[in-house]
Amino acid sequence: MNIVPAIRSTWKNTKGMPFLLRMYCQGAMVVAPLILFFLAVPLFDWTVNDKPVSYAELWSSGAGVTMGGCLVLVGLGGWGLTARAPHARWALVAAPSAPLLALLFFPASSWASGLDDVSTVAAALLTSAVVYAGLFHVQAVRHYLAHGAPLEQRA
Repeated sequence: MNIVPAIRSTWKNTKGMPFLLRMYCQGAMVVAPLILFFLAVPLFDWTVNDKPVSYAELWSSGAGVTMGGCLVLVGLGGWGLTARAPHARWALVAAPSAPLLALLFFPASSWASGLDDVSTVAAALLTSAVVYAGLFHVQAVRHYLAHGAPLEQRA
């Protein structure tokens, strides 16, 4: 299968999305793979919690895995929603809270110190809740997933 026509077709699907959902998904479709590429290729050092870290430290500490996981979730969610896959919404809901789950695997890492603050955890959970409300309870989003075109274009 030729990838370019598939990408072009999927990108055209964004034209039928409600404005804010289109903006979010187009950003996810472009930015998530781009940052994931720079995360995977050791071109430069990174900064985590205002501390410069080498490429090796980034991955051994768990920060690289966490960032990569979040980027994969955002990319899957953006591309999936554009392809009108309703289950892709869950990837976007999970993305803000994914770093909290990573603490189960890397609890003693230095990057995890930024998550010690209750407000950081609350902000991640609140963001996931807002994304959930927007993707599951906004009528325009539900209509797009069921019928394709926004309400104002169908009238």
